[in-house]
Amino acid sequence: MIELSNVTKHFDNICALNRVSASFKEGAISAITGTSGSGKSTLVRIIGGIVRPDAGVVVVDDMPIFDNVVTLKRMFVLPEKPYCPSYESAAELADFYAHMYETFDVERMHELAIAYSLPTDVPMRRMEPYARNLMMLAIGISAGTKYLVCDDLFTAMSDEMRSSARKMIVDALDSFGTTFVIALADTSVFGEVIDYTYELEAFR
Repeated sequence: MIELSNVTKHFDNICALNRVSASFKEGAISAITGTSGSGKSTLVRIIGGIVRPDAGVVVVDDMPIFDNVVTLKRMFVLPEKPYCPSYESAAELADFYAHMYETFDVERMHELAIAYSLPTDVPMRRMEPYARNLMMLAIGISAGTKYLVCDDLFTAMSDEMRSSARKMIVDALDSFGTTFVIALADTSVFGEVIDYTYELEAFR
């Protein structure tokens, strides 16, 4: 389980998050929602151990997320602009992440790429932006981590691409028990697959 207690974050004089407390259950798809500027992306980065809060605690499986290799290896994070060098192919990225995650399953990544007609042997820059995001989702799932935390890569997708992302996520939950925490501007784009919703309010 991922647990947040009184998480607060400021950027200069802007309050991005104000005393946020929440629990994200294992084996479920949870959505972080809110208007633009409510702190969804910031919270994704904090949960993933990328950005430190000014105050509050983030705990993963009863262990702190920060300065903890054990918890970080249980989580794959896809920020709004995922790490994706334009000159590398998906196959090369898979090799990169396989060195970071012992649980990475290269065969699974290729199976997903075939199932969703995603190329693995061309530079990522040649892929359409949302196809590239779908490929990054496939890579994240293939990492084999317990938790996959995503910023909103989905709202702006076409209906067809979003449907593919939704199916990929549901299949990963059903087949591997992956727990998803996803930032979404509009949960309706994911239909009824969302198990739990946490709504953020904007503070300034």
